[in-house]
Amino acid sequence: MSQGNLKNAINTFNKGVEIIEKNVMLTSQKDIHELFSLSGYLHLNIATAYRTQEDYEKALDHYDVAYGYVSSVLSDAKSEKTGKKSAGLLRVDILQQMAQVYLKQKNFDKGLQKMKEALQDVVKLYGAKSETTRDMYITLGNMNMELARYDEAGNIFNQVCPA
Repeated sequence: MSQGNLKNAINTFNKGVEIIEKNVMLTSQKDIHELFSLSGYLHLNIATAYRTQEDYEKALDHYDVAYGYVSSVLSDAKSEKTGKKSAGLLRVDILQQMAQVYLKQKNFDKGLQKMKEALQDVVKLYGAKSETTRDMYITLGNMNMELARYDEAGNIFNQVCPA
């Protein structure tokens, strides 16, 4: 791709992000609970776009906003059960993506903490013995292995496959 085409693609991308952000501002001004999940989802997409551009600080800012919106849905007793499940799944996705950004920034402790939070949410959503929970444990164990945190990785793997 030539430099001119790349610059045009980035400009178009940034215009799209601006449009999404403007729509988020419009929806977040309304006090309607269903829109909180939508706002969270839009901020997640904005964050992902910034992460793709390797603008990790802006990505983390939008992940934080998305996390706040989604967490408010989960903490409200008036939310429907299906809405809470959907919001819970979205929060797991947000936490996993935040973990990836922190790892890219070499902030390993924060990245691992976000993955542990995602694991806690997965256990709440699917139960401790589910395949999804097992997969999350394996991912967390592998992350610790890659960081040469072998004792922690061993503890995590032992939870999945006890000796």
